[in-house]
Amino acid sequence: MKRQRHPRSRCRRFCSFRSLAAFLALVILILGQPLRSETAEAKPAKPELDKFSSKHNGTLTEDDLYLLFLYEQNPALSKKAPPDQLTPEQRAAAIIFARANQDVILKVHDLTSAPTHTFAEVTQIRHFKLPGAAPKPLLPAGFLLRSAYEQLDLGTDPKPGDKAQPANLSYAHNSLTDQDTWTAQGTLMRPFVPFEEKHPLVGAPYLSEIQIVPSVTFDRLTGSGVAITKQTDSLIFRVGSDTEFANVNMFNLLNGLQDIRLNFSHATDFGFRSQVLGGEADWEPTDIGKALGDYKPLFGAGSPFRYRLRLYLHSEAGSIVDPGRKAALATAADQYARIGFFSQVEIQPSNFNRATLVVSYFDYESLMSNSVSAHLFTSGFTLGLDEAGSVSLQIKYRNGRLPITLDKVEDITVGLGLKL
Repeated sequence: MKRQRHPRSRCRRFCSFRSLAAFLALVILILGQPLRSETAEAKPAKPELDKFSSKHNGTLTEDDLYLLFLYEQNPALSKKAPPDQLTPEQRAAAIIFARANQDVILKVHDLTSAPTHTFAEVTQIRHFKLPGAAPKPLLPAGFLLRSAYEQLDLGTDPKPGDKAQPANLSYAHNSLTDQDTWTAQGTLMRPFVPFEEKHPLVGAPYLSEIQIVPSVTFDRLTGSGVAITKQTDSLIFRVGSDTEFANVNMFNLLNGLQDIRLNFSHATDFGFRSQVLGGEADWEPTDIGKALGDYKPLFGAGSPFRYRLRLYLHSEAGSIVDPGRKAALATAADQYARIGFFSQVEIQPSNFNRATLVVSYFDYESLMSNSVSAHLFTSGFTLGLDEAGSVSLQIKYRNGRLPITLDKVEDITVGLGLKL
């Protein structure tokens, strides 16, 4: 049976954890201010198309096009690895990677088949833009708004048009009953990159990138139109690392990127009544050939649809310091440990990437007899309202429990998706 806690002790914990949350927010804001040198580097000069040409005669070969559209898709590459400064081995490796990228393949296919194309022909295709400068961020100082803390695409600069899922915001008013419903679900994060491999190895495993990622994940469903038992009230602060290893072959089954995430977490609610301290570890592989992490045609070449998979292993452990008003925490043991998996499939029309169907499921089973397991099924449809995917319409259904805070959820939400 869970032990009773003295109200005065609970007050001290409440104050201390509230101070901790304020301190973490202050750290993120201070670290988030761009340095003067960073501001200057945020406006790189646009490279000329000749930098991508292997012949330097005003034309681009097919290999040149794959390289060009890879840089167009990942603007930060122009600063990190200028195309005219690549060694032959690096250039060959980049082209191999680009030929496995479905977005790049679709762009190359917008041009008629020919040995070479003039610069004028390339600049006339509908999606063309000179690579070199990342889109201007909509949030200040490198902050990102996503659906969850693990929604980062390593290997590219985070940007509004990446493959991450958006945060969800909605409001509904029932004029017949004069009731309101508010929904806010997402993660605000600020990644920092203390290490990035500038000269990647060809064909050999290497440490590609390390990110330090402070974040806060919020999930709030409230209002007079929502029954108390259906409301969610979850706030999770995290400080962790996101490490990527490249060219890793796992027993000839998975060959590509390996992503390791380690987090310190502090879970609470918007009133800071409940307090849960813990840590998390994730391992997520990326294998382009198996559609893990990148899109592939659903039914082979020429398919009208494409799909992308995500799969990662997850573990978490920690202590329930104060259950607050959460019944699931109050009846659970003081210590918890869980292990399980997260899986997700996305489907898009091959020629219309604004529409995305997403289905995901995670199952984190408890390793302790009197602790609660967490599982959540989610399905949703997103329709982007702009080309970058920053604003979208979302329909989402959820059923299960939220991680760590263990709030029960079963809801259908129609709202605005924001990915900034």
